[in-house]
Amino acid sequence: MVDVLVVGAGPVGLCAALWAKRLGLSHLVLERGTVAETVYRFPRDMVFFSEAKNTEWAGSKQVLALLQRELVCVRGLLGEVEARVQALLAALPEAEVLMGLPGVGPQVAAAVLALLPPELWGRAKRAASYAGLIPEREESGKSVERSRLSKKGPPLLRRKLYMGALVAVRHDPEMRAFYHRLLSRGKTKKQALVAVAHKLLRRMMGRLREYYAGRLVQGVA
Repeated sequence: MVDVLVVGAGPVGLCAALWAKRLGLSHLVLERGTVAETVYRFPRDMVFFSEAKNTEWAGSKQVLALLQRELVCVRGLLGEVEARVQALLAALPEAEVLMGLPGVGPQVAAAVLALLPPELWGRAKRAASYAGLIPEREESGKSVERSRLSKKGPPLLRRKLYMGALVAVRHDPEMRAFYHRLLSRGKTKKQALVAVAHKLLRRMMGRLREYYAGRLVQGVA
């Protein structure tokens, strides 16, 4: 049994966990939306919800000062992590290949290279399937078929690709035209952006396939 259960892994939740650690309390941080059973079985006076329910607690002068110090600490740690990510990307030639595409910045490239198994690099269809961006058919009890995303694979990967799609639509004329063409066919903005994310991932895999083919020709592989 832990001393404090923190529900919500946002900045306030993270600070609450750091606060508990400083006081020598054992703690556990859980994501919201997946903890109903755990919270139900945990003593309510030991649960910290990192949202509006703790406004009064978080607004006290002592706690606010502590949170401000911890925030400086967290920002410093985030800076170190970002620097390490940049260093790792600089050491991977695949990262440079991917970031040559509109919509693919360091975060998108890092997510794809970190979360997509290396054996799928350069394999567009399998990569899209792994990322959960392939539609699958769904049948109701009345045998009415519908299509929806499988949503298999890491959710973080889909989120980063979705953010990349937002950038690609703004800066890539071809992607923007593709996006508006889907809207004209009745797709919602979200559906169109997911389709752009799918297309972006396939483009990324195409670039990697070309890169590996070029290495084979040069005899570097």
